[in-house]
Amino acid sequence: MKKNLTYSLLIWGMCCGMVMAQETGYELSRSKAPIPENVRMNVAQRYELLHQDVDKKGKKRKIREQSQFIMKSATFVDNLLKSGKVLYNEPMSRYINQIMDHLLKEDPALRAKLHVYISRDVAYNAFATDQGVLLVNVGLLARAKSEAEIAFILCHEIEHYKKKHGIERVKTASETIAGIGSSREKVLQIHAYNRSQEEEADKGGLVLFLKSGYSLDGIRQGYDNMAITHLHFENIPFSDIMLEQGTLNLPDSYMLEQVRTIRTYEETDDEMSTHPNTATRRKYMAETLTAADSLVKRQDHLLGIEAFQQAQSMARMEMADLYMQAGYYDFAFYTAYVLGLTQGEDPYLQRIKTYSLYTIAMHASMDSVRRVVANYKKIQGEPQRATFFFQKMSPKELCVLALRENYLYWMQSRDSLYLRTSKHLMKALGGNEEVAFSSFAKDMPKEMPEATAETVIKYGLTDLIALDDFEQMYVQQTAEYNKYKKPGNWKSLSAKEQKNWYTERDKQERKAFLATIKEVKRVVFINPRVTITDNRQASGVDMKASAEMTQKAEEHLKKYVATQGYTAEILSLNDLEADDIQALEDYRTLMDYLKEYSQQKLILEPSQKKLLDEFQRKYNTRYIGFYYHDHNVFHVGPGALIVGWVFTLPYTWGLMTPWFAYHFFAPTGSFDTNMLIYDLETGKKVNNFSLSGKGHSFRNKIPASIAKQVSVFDPK
Repeated sequence: MKKNLTYSLLIWGMCCGMVMAQETGYELSRSKAPIPENVRMNVAQRYELLHQDVDKKGKKRKIREQSQFIMKSATFVDNLLKSGKVLYNEPMSRYINQIMDHLLKEDPALRAKLHVYISRDVAYNAFATDQGVLLVNVGLLARAKSEAEIAFILCHEIEHYKKKHGIERVKTASETIAGIGSSREKVLQIHAYNRSQEEEADKGGLVLFLKSGYSLDGIRQGYDNMAITHLHFENIPFSDIMLEQGTLNLPDSYMLEQVRTIRTYEETDDEMSTHPNTATRRKYMAETLTAADSLVKRQDHLLGIEAFQQAQSMARMEMADLYMQAGYYDFAFYTAYVLGLTQGEDPYLQRIKTYSLYTIAMHASMDSVRRVVANYKKIQGEPQRATFFFQKMSPKELCVLALRENYLYWMQSRDSLYLRTSKHLMKALGGNEEVAFSSFAKDMPKEMPEATAETVIKYGLTDLIALDDFEQMYVQQTAEYNKYKKPGNWKSLSAKEQKNWYTERDKQERKAFLATIKEVKRVVFINPRVTITDNRQASGVDMKASAEMTQKAEEHLKKYVATQGYTAEILSLNDLEADDIQALEDYRTLMDYLKEYSQQKLILEPSQKKLLDEFQRKYNTRYIGFYYHDHNVFHVGPGALIVGWVFTLPYTWGLMTPWFAYHFFAPTGSFDTNMLIYDLETGKKVNNFSLSGKGHSFRNKIPASIAKQVSVFDPK
């Protein structure tokens, strides 16, 4: 049986925590002003920039197809750069740009065309577009073994840009993306280079890399990491001893004895793949290198190992939050666990572990733990132990464990978020009812029994129950359940009587909710968008009309929302100034919030509650809205109309002449519009209205559709 921490040690730890509460710990990276010029560009400018490389002398149909794909690509890149997923001018971005400056110090013209940013993504990857945007994932920086490895990856991506591989993909787009699904998938497929392009980028990038003075070990390290991109950046054994505090003792059977053997991508067959595997790439790179290359004096860290370690430390801290945002709460917990061992405990890491446990426990109580915890049988390496541990525990055991961590973190931080999460856990622990102290043992037996699921639940909170702060928190958070507590004779009530009780309870809860929103009469619409597609345009989009009608839509939103007694504000990312960085950060906060809820599929407390509260105070609202309007305008060619009229004339005696005349001058069309309004306090939609129909006059349809959608906006 494993040895528990003593009660006095627990109290000492909490006292230390109170001292730590004065320190905020690590803070997530945020973009800094000024916003780079190429980020502030709009879709039309991006389109014109990329469209210059299209062969204007080719077939008209081919030019049209290429133009339409360039428009989709420009829209995709514009949305990505303004999505909050990309970081600008913060330490990690500055570090990567310093490496890029060194690599291209002899080619300033090329350096000026390339814009390197950090992407908030856990994957080991970098991505270059033909607009000169090069994104380096946080996951790459977190896993890299040296600065030389990062430099090698950057050289590879620079070569993709120099060789215009993306443009080549666009020129053959109609052949390469047949059968692919959405527009986003098509854009991604355009930038998914083939075997010959990857080999060309490897060999061309190697030439630049050899000139840089970086160690050849960077090449090997890069391919080593490519072979294990599916693994965590650390492989440190996970142990539940750190969780065994006070009177909590966990069964030994919850720890996996042997983890699954690691299998690398290098071992996979690439004969039918569009990309060569790492073994193939190592082989032809080794054939390219000469003996003289290895004799040149080279270094792993030209900027200094301290700069690398600092940037990587930040990236790894970011990974814990990114795993959580992606819905991988078991990996988020494991990441915070290993970082606590390797980099030292930090209030930020404790928050990640606490919130991850809370989310896992809540999903387990709803029989949906597989939504936030991976199948341990598919995980390789030491993280498999953590995943196995969470799947082995029962929902009530997880609630006990999470409640302990919530309380201890609340003692450290006094963050009110963890009072609310404790409320959820207490409710889940009691089977969605009030939890009584009598449910847990107040005193420990003289001889501690063998750890089982039952002892975890019975004694897991015994030491905390004796503390006044815990009782105060408990009473404060469970008092409200007494208002809606089921009567003692619940089981003897008829089905109709039970239904009436639930109905009355819901009315009371709704009444309490409405009392909190009476003073809030403001909606912030996030980046409204109107897109007018027109078959007469080579790109397929009437960019001038789209920009004009987006501005009109913003005016109509303010006008019609006012008819409901609300005021509307527009948070637009269409015309950003260099110092508008806060608008991007506000948008990031909202997107992280909505993504978190969509991943969880449960209305839980948001992990970034403080940032969300700051947003509400700044804009004086609890409502955010999204408005999208897509209008398709189709012009029938005059030749087709004339042929059709001549063909039908003998059979219709000229009765179809007015129809053909109308369509000769007026196009056909259809529209699809959607408005979503969320309540940030509850995470619920208070308005979700879609409207579609036919009609070519988008100038009339937009104000009419907005008026109809806003008319149903009434939270009450």
